[in-house]
Amino acid sequence: MLEIIAAVISMFVTAFVTMKLWAWLVVPIFGVAALTLAQAIALRIVIFYVLPVPNVFHDIYMTDKITKLPENEKILAKLFAWHAVSGVALFLGWVLTFFI
Repeated sequence: MLEIIAAVISMFVTAFVTMKLWAWLVVPIFGVAALTLAQAIALRIVIFYVLPVPNVFHDIYMTDKITKLPENEKILAKLFAWHAVSGVALFLGWVLTFFI
């Protein structure tokens, strides 16, 4: 059950980041329309379906420290790691808006 909740939360967080990055970086450069949250979710689904998603944190997940954690804590660690990446991407996109 926790995995489903984590997946839903991740879907909304990554869609929000996609929506903001699109508005900050793609709209001013290419003059296309901004994305709604629903459109960003749809775009993320297409991207995850078409492109293989590398497991950026595979080494972190597979360390002895992580593998010894209870399953719920593993899920939360993965969720935190993925959202940390989203936060960094959002921050870097915001910084880039000052140079566009």
